[in-house]
Amino acid sequence: MTVVSGCSAWQARDLASLGLDLALDYLGLNDKAKKQLTNPDVLAAISNAARRFPCEGIVSEPLLAGIVWIESGGNVNTKDSPVGAKGVAQFMPDTWNGVGQQPAKVDGDGDGDMDIKDPFDAIAATAKYLCTLRDEVKRANIPGDLLRNTVGAYNTGVPNVKKAGGVDNISGVKKYVDNVLAKRDDWALDVSGPEVDARASSFGLEIVRQARTQLGKPYVWAAGNTRGPTNGGFDCSGLVIFAVYQARVTFKIKPNNGLPHNTGAQLDAVKPPQAHIVPSLDAMVPGDAIYMHIPGTKPGSQYWHHVAIFTGKVGKDYGIVEAPRPGRPVRDQTLLSQYGKEQFKIVRYS
Repeated sequence: MTVVSGCSAWQARDLASLGLDLALDYLGLNDKAKKQLTNPDVLAAISNAARRFPCEGIVSEPLLAGIVWIESGGNVNTKDSPVGAKGVAQFMPDTWNGVGQQPAKVDGDGDGDMDIKDPFDAIAATAKYLCTLRDEVKRANIPGDLLRNTVGAYNTGVPNVKKAGGVDNISGVKKYVDNVLAKRDDWALDVSGPEVDARASSFGLEIVRQARTQLGKPYVWAAGNTRGPTNGGFDCSGLVIFAVYQARVTFKIKPNNGLPHNTGAQLDAVKPPQAHIVPSLDAMVPGDAIYMHIPGTKPGSQYWHHVAIFTGKVGKDYGIVEAPRPGRPVRDQTLLSQYGKEQFKIVRYS
């Protein structure tokens, strides 16, 4: 297997050299995208940007792909717009250079310059700028959906969105937002079945993919490690150890010492930046680990008695992959249908 690397300059361009199909697999984009986004440099730049500026609930690979497509059709040689917007992300020079505001420009590929027409710089700047706009929209207390208002502000600026009382009150900008989000949803890789979680990151999707390579393996207590099954199978925490470790290998994330083999010990080991707590089920993205305990049980070695990996929304429930218990092999399942009476603590590994 070819290894896809992280976010440095040569690593970003490395992804482009791997070819279109592999790049799309790691971006969380589906087969429909293959027929339209055909420049591996653009795909690599999207992956690089989403991992460098992952502001929660806003930036994802499919969203960046949607913006790039609506702005320029993914064409790195697109002509300047009639009003002077430039490059694949169609930045106005004043926005890029920070005239009257914080500069949007970014050196996205580590080559020492910040070129508005370089897709690595421009798409990294798009992700960074979306994070800035999100914070400005929140501070302005603009009514309506935060994501929609943020994407609308990318098109028209926060002052215009605030003056209108939300992006849905500006017909032309509303259409722009609708088109971006429609493309995001249309291109997002379906990792969960009926519904797409378009916030999925490439690293989280790799955790899910690694766990699913073990579907059907027997449940064996205290089994499984960083290399795979032991004694022929996995227990719940062993499956998480394997999936997180192998995802970090794929993305060349260091240090990568492996997680402890106990659900409570894994929670005790949570420490940024390698892991952090996610506040709620609705804030989860695929690849997050869900730790469980039964209300009323006393703290101890079995207090956090189970862990599963979130794979994406399934209707009103949450898809998981897990090593459940003796007699039940590694499987795909839904969280609330099986564990709806339990309490949860959610961890995002990076």
